Amino acid sequence: MASSTSSWHLEAVGRVRLGWAERPKLDADRLHPCEQSWLERAGHRPERRSDWIAGRLGLALLLPAGAHVLAAADGAPEVFGAGWTASVSHEDGWVAVGARAGAGRIAVDLVPDSAAPAAARALARVRLSGDAGSPAAAWAALECAAKLRRVGVAVFLDRDVRLARDGDRVAVDGLSRPAEVWLRRLPGALLAVGDEP
Repeated sequence: MASSTSSWHLEAVGRVRLGWAERPKLDADRLHPCEQSWLERAGHRPERRSDWIAGRLGLALLLPAGAHVLAAADGAPEVFGAGWTASVSHEDGWVAVGARAGAGRIAVDLVPDSAAPAAARALARVRLSGDAGSPAAAWAALECAAKLRRVGVAVFLDRDVRLARDGDRVAVDGLSRPAEVWLRRLPGALLAVGDEP
């Protein structure tokens, strides 16, 4: 069952805690001191800075008290202060976050309805077979699978990729090994979630 914390909507899917918001309130003073310090050194442009703050504030709603999230060498979120793994996605004012206890990888990706035309254009460069239900769903599944493998989505461009949908699950085959993601329709966006031990 989904709940709401201010502008954030929270729910659990299996062992993954999820949160999403459209244009959430930003307050950098609420960041963990380590996150604040990292952000000041990062030198992000204003839009990227806002996305980074929103993602960390969203993750703070999901993680144990005292945990904080910086960036690994490849840019993926890395949790400190707790044995958790996390993922962040942001697009066109939307932010989605996911976290769970334990090792392994999780991934979240979201495609707002406003970005659906761009997703369809991006898919034109992928040799895609199978179906995920819509171009936005296919693109969210591909991005989520790429995050699970810690590679950029460009790995799918000009490649053969197969999607196999079974209800709200989509198997993505076109990487070093197949990935499975779960799709969830939100009011105004499509969310993809992957979880691997």
